[in-house]
Amino acid sequence: MTAAGVTSSTYGGLDFQTPIMELDVGNVTAEEARFYARWRDGYQKNWSNFFDPIAVRFQAVDKRLAVDLTVMPLIDNSEYDQFIRLAKGAKIGPSDADPHPRSLVHWALALNTESPLLKQSAGFASAFAPQLQVDPLGWVGNAVAVYADKDELWSEFAKAKDQQQAGQFMMRNLHRLPVALHVEVCSGLKLTAFLAGVRAFIEQAAPGMTVWEIKRHNDRPYVKVSPSSQARSGEEMLEKLAVHYSASGEALILTFSEPLLQRAIDRKKASSQSKEAGKQPPGDTAGWIGDSMCFQFDRRFLDTFQPLFAQNYRQMMQARAWGNLPILNEWKLRYPDHDPVQLHEQFWHRRLVCPGGGKYRWNAKWQTMESTLYGHPGEPQPGPTLPSAFRNVQLGNFGLTFEEHGLRARVELELGKPPRKQP
Repeated sequence: MTAAGVTSSTYGGLDFQTPIMELDVGNVTAEEARFYARWRDGYQKNWSNFFDPIAVRFQAVDKRLAVDLTVMPLIDNSEYDQFIRLAKGAKIGPSDADPHPRSLVHWALALNTESPLLKQSAGFASAFAPQLQVDPLGWVGNAVAVYADKDELWSEFAKAKDQQQAGQFMMRNLHRLPVALHVEVCSGLKLTAFLAGVRAFIEQAAPGMTVWEIKRHNDRPYVKVSPSSQARSGEEMLEKLAVHYSASGEALILTFSEPLLQRAIDRKKASSQSKEAGKQPPGDTAGWIGDSMCFQFDRRFLDTFQPLFAQNYRQMMQARAWGNLPILNEWKLRYPDHDPVQLHEQFWHRRLVCPGGGKYRWNAKWQTMESTLYGHPGEPQPGPTLPSAFRNVQLGNFGLTFEEHGLRARVELELGKPPRKQP
């Protein structure tokens, strides 16, 4: 250890490490050779054609943070391959997938129905249920989405003490679950044929097990499919359970929650009336910022689900925070008059930080360094339930666009004061 930091006569220092080719290495173990060969083959396979050029732009304006990243071209065998195969050639439009301000979380994916992956899936479906006698995906439009709406159920759900209790609550209240599947439709006629085929298949496979009801809301029809008394057979969970769907030439919407479906019908009708009048559709939402895959979440989503994962998150962050304590205690033992954090940074050119955003300090009572947020193993503190980067986030908007041979990713965060003090 020197004033400039840690250095080695063989391996150099932290500012300049001796290149491997200059080290006197004559032999390696069989395991080292195998690992190197695997790394080399993977490198040559993934980067055989291109090296990823990456550009990123950061913006911080008022209470808004944004990141815009472009990777072009994208390497072969990318982790995004499965999404590229589904979405390439399609585009999520501004009003596609029913963006609306009431949703807590909303995920949308562009769909290219001519993609080999969807063609293969349609072939499997046709082989499994030949009675349908129609193309199972011939009616599907350019996008599919899943969203969850604001509802009193989430406030009740947030009171669950652990994941087991939360699961039991959901099973009892499945009929109230405010989650919907939204599929854009390219042909209302093909959708009609598909739904008729599905109903015929179900009634043929399980006659008398379902009840189909045509209902109306705001002069628009929708269908309620519920288990018959024969199917329920004393099952308490099935007493109120039903699938509701609304089908039109624009979209197919499926959900367990009848109020959610009725609200979706109201939005569709209001949007149609606005378009007919040449006006902007009602509603104030953050628009999609991607063409291929989009994701939005509201602050209420974090507040609802963070209690369920708080314990696991806190345990993970405690372990990370405490992982720095042994070396800090060693510095304190050797140099009691110096700040262990500064001393470690001086020698190793790395500053040890508390992962939760706290600081390290000396605890004279326990004779150990500790985190201001997580304490130490002898006297632990729970710490926050959310990463510091998300504590002030009110709205998150994410978007992916698979451009020609590349990828564009955008993130926009709207910031504000936390709704309540973080523990």
